[in-house]
Amino acid sequence: MQQRSTIKDVANRAGVSIATVSLVLKGQSHRYSTQTAQRVQDAISRLKYRPNRTARNLQRRQSRTLGFVTHKDYELLTRSQWFSGVLDGVLSLAVERDYDVKLSPIASDNTEPERKLEDGSTDGIILAAPAENGPLLKWAREENMPCVVVGRVNPDDRLPAVGIDDFAAELAAARALIAQGHRRIAFLGSEWVQWSARQRELAYEKAMSEAGLEAPQELRFLGRYHEKSGEAAARQMLKVSPRPTAFLCASDEIAVGALRVLQQSGVRVPQDIAIIGFDDELKVRMTQPPLSSVRQPMSEIGRTAAGLLLDMIEGRPLKERKILIPTEVILRESTQLDHRDPALGSR
Repeated sequence: MQQRSTIKDVANRAGVSIATVSLVLKGQSHRYSTQTAQRVQDAISRLKYRPNRTARNLQRRQSRTLGFVTHKDYELLTRSQWFSGVLDGVLSLAVERDYDVKLSPIASDNTEPERKLEDGSTDGIILAAPAENGPLLKWAREENMPCVVVGRVNPDDRLPAVGIDDFAAELAAARALIAQGHRRIAFLGSEWVQWSARQRELAYEKAMSEAGLEAPQELRFLGRYHEKSGEAAARQMLKVSPRPTAFLCASDEIAVGALRVLQQSGVRVPQDIAIIGFDDELKVRMTQPPLSSVRQPMSEIGRTAAGLLLDMIEGRPLKERKILIPTEVILRESTQLDHRDPALGSR
């Protein structure tokens, strides 16, 4: 990993003092000869030096603003209950502690996120569900800015993180289907762009393997966490022979899309095909039949992440660097005919 250039490196290359470099950066080149100012500018350019304005703001405690950063487009950020739920939790603690929150959606193809994130406007960053091989994680690992990741708790990564155990949560959902007698279970998931997608598919494989069941590629569909992916997955699975008797979906969005196609095709849920989603968004309680799902406390995740970030910003030692929030499998009519929904009470 290439070491980031410092102001001292610039001063040494230009043959001037650090104070001179600092004043030139502040627009006071007129205090020096044209040749001296030009040497400083040339050194800055050659070394690709960027002043760490955020570090100065941290020292002065000027910003009192937390950044909420995601790869997602703004439209998806506002439509996704997971993102909005996590953001609600961040906002709740930020308001209590007299901090503002700045939304910073970063395009997936932005290879230089530092230009937007190192402008001194935030004291620290909450990085929401970053892509595994994307520039945001790379940036977070290389910078000294306080940063907490949500939606990705990788024990092998040094970055502080808050989220759920995606593997254990999806494993519990798959086991619930197997316990109900399902033997031909299809996995409707996402491409391995995000940590959660990888863990949830691995959990499906584990559950099927430990039950002595097959998990062939024909019973897997990897798209995105979108309703359209669920629709496409369901259409594909309806062509498989013999048909699966259950859909294990890696998100509620996928589950809702799959349910729509099954109903349009005259397939009964759960009599012909059972469905279970992931996240327990409000919408799955309103479908007919209501969808079973894995509940994760989104607001609690956001609030916990904000607390961890504020500890870093305000110089308190971290008691934990990786925090897992418990999940729960909620069974509704989409997986069983006779039930009582603990979230809704008696029916």
